[in-house]
Amino acid sequence: EPTTFEMPLWAMDQFHVADPGQEPSLTGSLDDIGVRRTDGVAAYTRAMSAMLREVSVDKIYTFAFWGPSRFVDVINWQFRGLIPGLQCDFSKLTGDPPLHTVLYELQAESGSGGANECKDGRHVPSRKRYFFKVALWSALRPPPAGTLRSLGVNDEPEAAQQRTADTSSARTLTSAKGWKKRFLALTSTKGL
Repeated sequence: EPTTFEMPLWAMDQFHVADPGQEPSLTGSLDDIGVRRTDGVAAYTRAMSAMLREVSVDKIYTFAFWGPSRFVDVINWQFRGLIPGLQCDFSKLTGDPPLHTVLYELQAESGSGGANECKDGRHVPSRKRYFFKVALWSALRPPPAGTLRSLGVNDEPEAAQQRTADTSSARTLTSAKGWKKRFLALTSTKGL
């Protein structure tokens, strides 16, 4: 069982369900979109439970998770502010980059009557049905070259120069294009 930090889906801070073509723009504000936990935990819990009972492949689901953002500096690959004045390198807790961010369903063990009858609570890879899987790292702290190759990311000298050039936009966060390109590259790699 690999080292993992798991949270149930209701740990998300916000969610929105839409028909195709009606989903919110991810480059704009999500402030007035969907249901937010900060608007009341009881109402949020009821709405999340109802949404989970009616999950459909004909809908677009948007989830936001911002609660720990004041403590997480992904660009510099550090935890900050958990203890005032203290910073901690992500790698001390997670190992070397990348960090895999996933959404999965835990399937029932063989021979059981279904997921609700599952007695084995381990989150082993053989029991996970992935819906979303992305490798995350900072341009300032990229994974070793061999790791990049295993993810299907070109690590030739030209690509490394391009990653270094992209780092300037990552530092200032003024270029959305650089982030969009990186996200699309991560989600389309054959290693994920």
